[in-house]
Amino acid sequence: MRPGIFDYAVVVLLLLREIFEWRWHWPRCVEAIRARVPGARNRAYLSTIIALWMFTLFVLALWIARARPWSALC
Repeated sequence: MRPGIFDYAVVVLLLLREIFEWRWHWPRCVEAIRARVPGARNRAYLSTIIALWMFTLFVLALWIARARPWSALC
């Protein structure tokens, strides 16, 4: 199966998410942890986990909408 617009859109979104993480989110998390803000480390972990699960659910929803075979995920 050749990659389509769906595949390229997922890659672009993943790259944009990583750029956001690198340029905006992570520096603020590190700053809060260094300043010993209570719960800063837990919030950083939680926001990362939530973002990754949202991306995973997004990909799965698109996978279902495009009726792609589940065997292609392996």
